[in-house]
This record gives sequence, C-alpha cells and structure tokens, in this order.
Amino acid sequence: MQLSDKVWRIIDRTVATAGASHQLSERLRRVVCDFCQTANPVGEGACIACGAPLGSEQPVTCPNCGFAVSQVEKICPNCNHRL
Repeated sequence: MQLSDKVWRIIDRTVATAGASHQLSERLRRVVCDFCQTANPVGEGACIACGAPLGSEQPVTCPNCGFAVSQVEKICPNCNHRL
C-alpha cells in the first residue's frame, strides 16, 4: 500500500504529538529461540523454555571438562586442558 507524502506527514505529526516513537518499548522487545520459537527477553544467554543458546554465535566448550570457553583461549581456565 502506498500513501501520499501528505498522509505520511499527518501520521508523523500525530505520532509525535502522542509522544510515541518507532522503537518498540523494552517490555515488548524479544529474541525468538531458533529451536523452540519461544520469545525471550533481550540479553538472555539461553532460552527460558528449552535452554538452547540464543544468538548467532554458539558457545565452544572444553572437550575435557565441558567448561564454556572463548574462541581465542588456548588453555581451558577450568581444567588447564590444551584446547
């Protein structure tokens, strides 16, 4: 649907008068889990329903003890196993 510039100006003026903005309120912002489709609060590290990690980067774990490590670490800070 295409609206004329005049209609958009009226909409923008009405929104500004009401004190609204284009950004969703913090309460409504959510990250959806790729595995179970549950909405999670922004900033959560794992899904509140299934426990799967959220975000595009998946954690790396030590093959010896399972401790979560960063990709740049060469030695596990938990068990000193070489990664």
